Amino acid sequence: MKKKILLINLIILLFFSISVNAAEYGGLLRINALNQVITLNPTQAVDNASLKITNQIFENLLTIDESGNLQPLLAKSWEITDRGRKFVFDLKENIYFHEKFKENKNTKNRGREVTADDWKWSLNYLASPENKSPYRELLKDVKGYQEFTSGEIEQLSGIRTEGKYRLIIELEKSNIPFLYNLAHHATVVMPREDVLNSNLIWGLNPVGSGAFVFEEINSESLSLKRNNNYWQSDMENRSLPYLDGIKFYFPNSDQESKDYFSLYKLTSEEYSKFLTDSFTEKSHRFKKIVGNNLKYYGIIINVNNSELLDKQKFREFLNYALNREKIISNLALNNFIPAQDFLTASNESLYSYDPKRAEEIIKGFDLNSNLSINLAVNENSLNQKIAEEIKEQLRDYGISIEIEKRNWVNHLNFKDNSLLKEEYLIARTSDIAAPYNFIYENFHSDNLRSGSNYNAFNNSRLDNLLEYIKIESDPNNRERAFELIKEIIQSETPVIYLFQSAESYLIDKRIKNIDILDNYYQAPKYKRLYFGD
Repeated sequence: MKKKILLINLIILLFFSISVNAAEYGGLLRINALNQVITLNPTQAVDNASLKITNQIFENLLTIDESGNLQPLLAKSWEITDRGRKFVFDLKENIYFHEKFKENKNTKNRGREVTADDWKWSLNYLASPENKSPYRELLKDVKGYQEFTSGEIEQLSGIRTEGKYRLIIELEKSNIPFLYNLAHHATVVMPREDVLNSNLIWGLNPVGSGAFVFEEINSESLSLKRNNNYWQSDMENRSLPYLDGIKFYFPNSDQESKDYFSLYKLTSEEYSKFLTDSFTEKSHRFKKIVGNNLKYYGIIINVNNSELLDKQKFREFLNYALNREKIISNLALNNFIPAQDFLTASNESLYSYDPKRAEEIIKGFDLNSNLSINLAVNENSLNQKIAEEIKEQLRDYGISIEIEKRNWVNHLNFKDNSLLKEEYLIARTSDIAAPYNFIYENFHSDNLRSGSNYNAFNNSRLDNLLEYIKIESDPNNRERAFELIKEIIQSETPVIYLFQSAESYLIDKRIKNIDILDNYYQAPKYKRLYFGD
């Protein structure tokens, strides 16, 4: 009996040993970058190449999980008061700025602790007129924003601190979804002394509190190394990040072999070749990862113009009739995937291609002759090719498409979107990282004349629910209201979403946890990636 117990224990120990050894923590993640970085100042970075790097160096008060819900990051907790006009954040303690960076030099802050004063300064820096950040309007609702940006006052009056670890933000009017702005890649904490260091260019010498530390940049590559003083651990109390470092290689790098890279981003030409060749590389697999500039590409229906197009069933027909995968394949669109359901964060397509279901729906319409639809597109050649693909697919259902090419600048000069004459618009892109903001901008009637509600959608019930969410402090009530909003949009489907931006990669098969990059609400962070068998 003792021998059996000993044997079982030995097997368990052996199995545990194998499981642990299968994970190789450490190592260098090699990524090819298709473009040079423009700036590593998080309040200025707008291009994908720069954002991929700044997202590893800097961190926010809040983050958005894979379901689109806000979660604390550097904030320990927060409280909403005054009907959504005031937010009180209690900060996590023992969060430190990077002590050393570039060639192991000391930073100006020397690795000191992050405090509420740092958050106050960082948010003022983001909004300051001298900084001229393209993201400054993230803070437009904060008290004193207009006076501060016009130079009348020296700092935002709506941002203050109480002690070392409490930050208070007050708005001019109720707007609870403002919290999503604090998860944006520009609303991060920065050490004032390093930002203002006159001996270095801040945009090329970033210092933050994130999982990776800026190490080196040259004409060929940029290197980040592990932050050994990082605050976060996994559920088994292993310190993050798992990797020793990350190296981004620029286009002029000497490295040409794809299998040298951990993540290799394909160019359009390489993707086209990938589709026609049988890919047999044993060390890598293919994956499309949602881009960190989250954009949707689709057809927008002007709901006011056609009696037929007002009918929900016809719009539902279009969703089932259009084969998005075929369009992507025919046009070799390496930067797109079929549109995912941002309303439910299910990572599933909004509608699956179902020609039988589409045929059943269209037969329900009493059409004495072929239906003719006008499809307006701008002068972009890709948009015109997509329109031609749509025209070809709908011909099978007896629907004739007339494609009208227009100068988009003149087209968008309409002040009242309800006066637009075409039935469809194509190539509308929208940022959906903050679901409430996306819906408010695209579907609230207040934006009919401001330019963002292109489909002239007007639903008083949806408007009222959006306004209610601004002032309701109970998260459960807000969630119920948001569910009703989603039901309205899903039932009336004023937008036919076609594609969502993505990037095509060849990925080293040894890399684990790669699915964490599928959260399309947040730009990719690599702190939980590791190498395994």
